[in-house]
Amino acid sequence: MGNLFFLFLLPVALFRFHFANSSIESLASVIRCATGLDYFRMFDTYNSYGCWCGVGGSGETVDEIDKCCQTHDKCWASSTCSWFQKYFGPTYKFKCLDKFRHQTTLKKHSSEKHRKKKDQSEETVKGVPQCVWDEEFDICAMQLCSCDRSFAECLAKLPVPSAKRECDGQWRPVEDEKPTEKHKGTKSIDKAAK
Repeated sequence: MGNLFFLFLLPVALFRFHFANSSIESLASVIRCATGLDYFRMFDTYNSYGCWCGVGGSGETVDEIDKCCQTHDKCWASSTCSWFQKYFGPTYKFKCLDKFRHQTTLKKHSSEKHRKKKDQSEETVKGVPQCVWDEEFDICAMQLCSCDRSFAECLAKLPVPSAKRECDGQWRPVEDEKPTEKHKGTKSIDKAAK
């Protein structure tokens, strides 16, 4: 039984080790800087949002958040990086400058008998990501950082959605492949993750 567990755990550990030092991890850190969202809430909010957020993307954008994702996908596509470099390749350095506290008011249900709504404040710390260039980084890392910084700043200008928009048209996991299924509507984003 122990060997079976080890065989299951080894690929997970190797993937986790490699992912932690990947372009995707760098992207998440830049978004965190600009939006102030923790990693779990960021993933829950933006992954599979609309037609362009998450892996792949195609079709018409559903809103401004989806446009940010589309622009980011196209920026990565125009880079000189290979597919492997884009997702698992070079990490880059950046600074999170000008951090400031941002106050938002959220309506949440209380556990009172009459289920009255109460206003609760949520404070996040937002910053401005700035790519740090040094001689050890190649052109690919510089391009990815520039794309990621623009993407994070685009998301930071928009309110964090309370519901996840789904693709109104036919979504394809990778542009130029055959359509797989049609998605419509919105999904509520788990408030507990926030």
